[in-house]
Amino acid sequence: MVVDEYLIPEQAEKYNFYQLIELLAKSSHVDIDNLLNLPPHKEFIQFISNPSLAFVTRDISAVTFKDNKIQIKLPFLSLTGTHSPLPNYYLEDMAWEEIQQDYRLTALLDLFNHRLATYLYKIWRKYRYYICYKHSGEDEFSQRMFALVGLGKTSIRQSLQVNQSKMLSYAGILASSGRSPHLMASLIAHCFDLSSVKIQSWQFRRVAIPQQQQNRIGLANSVLGENFIIGTHIPDYSGKFILTIGELSREKMEQFLPTGSLHHALHNFVSFILRDQFAWDLQLVLAQNQLSSMTLGSDTGCYLGWTTFLQEPPRNPSIMLKMQE
Repeated sequence: MVVDEYLIPEQAEKYNFYQLIELLAKSSHVDIDNLLNLPPHKEFIQFISNPSLAFVTRDISAVTFKDNKIQIKLPFLSLTGTHSPLPNYYLEDMAWEEIQQDYRLTALLDLFNHRLATYLYKIWRKYRYYICYKHSGEDEFSQRMFALVGLGKTSIRQSLQVNQSKMLSYAGILASSGRSPHLMASLIAHCFDLSSVKIQSWQFRRVAIPQQQQNRIGLANSVLGENFIIGTHIPDYSGKFILTIGELSREKMEQFLPTGSLHHALHNFVSFILRDQFAWDLQLVLAQNQLSSMTLGSDTGCYLGWTTFLQEPPRNPSIMLKMQE
């Protein structure tokens, strides 16, 4: 890899150690995850030690360009200098050799010092997710978090049609078995950028009884108290909820209509976050002054049953859509 000395920023010695490595990686357009995993002959950053026994005042002693490599002299975590575990007489000899520009012993120890500094940076970066994160969660840790919540495949994430990065902030909650109404409302509001989302539980519905389970006198399902049910439907309050999205503008509301761009995205998203598939309806509540009375030929679309009112619309008009039976 060909490296230019102009990659070195001005006054590089004043930078923080970790900050400088990040900056060099971005300036060289090299993936930071691969930067420190290159074979030795391809590395363009070389860490060397500072044998000086003077008091350490900064992370970096010097940054130079030599042999097509950027050499970063470090005063910490090395086998030389004030932080070395070696006996003092070794350190004094190496400090004297440094003054005499004799680098034989120091160069040998720098083989180990380079790897020590490399591992230090890897450890520091590994536990700072905000630094490792890549756009759309393409970094390795984000991919593992996606897999934890059932979104390991790219095709599954794309089918949800929501910002994938927003799902990562709820990875811990989505990995759990519970799905409270408050959690669902928070997820939908966050991923679709909505200001008012509520879940109304325990909604009434009529559930059709399969024909083979209906009673036929003298034939089947005719035992009182066990399997005898009158009619073809039964009432149910435990299998349905209403998702209410409020304070919508007209443009935003039209996006959630069956003809809008967010209708199928919302349906797929709710189906994903629900552990058990419930029946549910979608209630869209508009903010004030978003609709006017119907006028034929106007530029605003008049959708029958959705945005049309024979008289003056209510203060906060709403519509109800069946999403899943």
